[in-house]
Amino acid sequence: MSSDVRRPPWSMAAAHGRFQPLHNEHLQYLVAASALCDTLVIGVTQPVNSHLLGGNSSHRGEATHNPLTFYERAVLIRAALLDAGLKPGTFHVVPFPIDAPSLMADFIPNSLPMITTICDEWNRRKIRTLDEQKYHCHVLWEREAGIRSSTIRRMLLAGDPTWESLVPSATIEYIEAWRVADRVGVAIETRQQDSE
Repeated sequence: MSSDVRRPPWSMAAAHGRFQPLHNEHLQYLVAASALCDTLVIGVTQPVNSHLLGGNSSHRGEATHNPLTFYERAVLIRAALLDAGLKPGTFHVVPFPIDAPSLMADFIPNSLPMITTICDEWNRRKIRTLDEQKYHCHVLWEREAGIRSSTIRRMLLAGDPTWESLVPSATIEYIEAWRVADRVGVAIETRQQDSE
């Protein structure tokens, strides 16, 4: 395995995302990232819902956009990756507080290459933040997102069953069992009451 952090293959590398919830394009990204290293560390951003900082994108700090806990997102990621054929022990899921940049290296050391993608301006801002914290970023691809977690949350709230086609099959049971649609609805009601 090459020891050069600038290019794969790597013995260990990292990827990250908010995964609210994990969808098929997230899974594609994580599987592609895992192919570049022996062990992939997956950082879940905004891991503490009760202390959301909002950061560089205000909608990401709203309760309606964050129905899943860190633990639940970790469960979904693990289930989806195992279902996709990754072996236990070849990936780990950890918190990654990208909205508190000085804390990031406490969870994922900046000696690890950070594998990422670019779908919008938010991704470019994240890469600038990672660069400032001395992470080496490796961009897998740059393209417009075809699936957005916000679309899935809206479908869940509307009772539109086609959301199931947008997420890995391993995660559908969890999303239903955890009543994620109800959580989004409660968060919207609370927001409306608070604004009255």
